[in-house]
Amino acid sequence: MKTIDEKISSMLDLLRRHNMLPELNSISQPPSQLEKSAHAKLTEEFAAKTKELRHMKGEELQELGIEELKQLEKLLENGLNRVIETKDEKFLKEIVTVKEKESLLMKENQRLRNKLMETLINRDDQQEEEEAVVLIAGNSVGSKSKSNTSNSSSSQNPNSQDYDDISLKLGL
Repeated sequence: MKTIDEKISSMLDLLRRHNMLPELNSISQPPSQLEKSAHAKLTEEFAAKTKELRHMKGEELQELGIEELKQLEKLLENGLNRVIETKDEKFLKEIVTVKEKESLLMKENQRLRNKLMETLINRDDQQEEEEAVVLIAGNSVGSKSKSNTSNSSSSQNPNSQDYDDISLKLGL
């Protein structure tokens, strides 16, 4: 028993041969007996394949006997199983692809977090160095209270202005 693919391929071959016949007729003037019989055979084969395709689509089933219906059912089940297997394979491939993308995005997210933390630490170190320079210069009273205020607000509130500035610089 032929599979659906074989039957469709056979039908396409039949259609190609059937479509070639008018070209042959236009080349030679009167159609020969051989061409007439070939045309009749192709027309008959085309009608049978069309009927078979209708049966596969669930049309005109009343004319089929029980054995023919069983064969058709088995043929369609086999074809449906191949469709389901192919669909499942594609789903699994897509799941793997999405998981790979997820992994890459998580790595990139962690890299950006690390970069943000490094930037914040470097900024705090730079701010401490600036305070030390100010203390040495003797302007420590005003600057110290001002920097302590900003440091305490930065350390207590991570959503402070300093944090927002860095987020903007990093494009977050």
